Amino acid sequence: MIIKIVSILLTALCLLPVAACSSAGGEVVMEYEGYTVTEGMYLYWMKTWKDHYVTNYADVEDTDAFWTSLNESGVTNEEYITTNIKTRIRYYLIGQKLFDQYGLKLSDESKAKIQADLNAQIDYFGSKSEYNAHLDEEYGINLSVLEKIYTYEEKYTQVYEYLYSTTGKLTATTKELDDYYQSYYARVKYVMFMKNTKYVYDEEGKRVTDSSGYYKMEDLTEEEKSQVTATVNEVFDAVKGGSNIADYFDKYMTEFGFDAASYPNGFYITADEYAQHTAEVTNAALSMEVGEVRLVENDACYFVVEKYDLIDQAYNTEVDSDQFTYLVSYCNSEKFIKHFEELSKSIDIKEDLLNQYRLKDL
Repeated sequence: MIIKIVSILLTALCLLPVAACSSAGGEVVMEYEGYTVTEGMYLYWMKTWKDHYVTNYADVEDTDAFWTSLNESGVTNEEYITTNIKTRIRYYLIGQKLFDQYGLKLSDESKAKIQADLNAQIDYFGSKSEYNAHLDEEYGINLSVLEKIYTYEEKYTQVYEYLYSTTGKLTATTKELDDYYQSYYARVKYVMFMKNTKYVYDEEGKRVTDSSGYYKMEDLTEEEKSQVTATVNEVFDAVKGGSNIADYFDKYMTEFGFDAASYPNGFYITADEYAQHTAEVTNAALSMEVGEVRLVENDACYFVVEKYDLIDQAYNTEVDSDQFTYLVSYCNSEKFIKHFEELSKSIDIKEDLLNQYRLKDL
């Protein structure tokens, strides 16, 4: 789309230099103002987040070919995802310091949830000893370290909520919100035409749905495909020539579930919601000049897009505010990243130890 229970003895040991403070979790690999991440904790997060990516992202495969392939940024997929996971681990670590700095406390509910998660896994493996054996073999940790991991994640989450929720201590100011809007949003109007399929309608002119509630589609004939292409070019040429794209919006977009009257000023598009209007429309909207008209397409559709100036504080207007449900959250997320990246400069990271854990080999 996230622990700090130590014995008095371990606390005393950790007053020694960091390099001397290892436990069932192995050597310390990250340290921030007395708070640490050990090898076992790092390995646990690397493995579980790798599993998250492989399981939840259709384009991520656990193969050498995938891990060694270069992505659009020119780095290997392994390097890119490893960097993302390491960033999250750094943020977990920083969260522990801030949790104590702000005097936060874990609620009884949070503690109970952590214990319930641990107990469920113990029950699955049959006993504490059997689960400890599994944890040791898989990650080089034990139940105590796993409890610490869960607690790190929970404290990090609470720090984020305390500082950067919409009502958080460091939530975006009015100026920061407007700066974010001006920097990361574009206003466009566009019309869409399906290339290869069309909706199925009944005798009353209503779209037909299947047993799952999805609209039924049927393939276009070659003649219909040619007509779509001709219509697209006609609309594109007309809008480029000065015709009002709103006229075509009213004519064509209703068929695709958009009520033109609900979007009199068009759509406000941001990369934070790139899939909402398709990646192609989003990329075009953010790269176009105001007044430009562009024809873009993907495998399924053509889009005629026209870009407009942003309306001053549109997020506060009655007619457009519904399109900015998450504006504060997006702005706060950017503030959070800048804050934690600055604090990350003070983390002591043992890269020589981390480099032995290659994501593709885990």
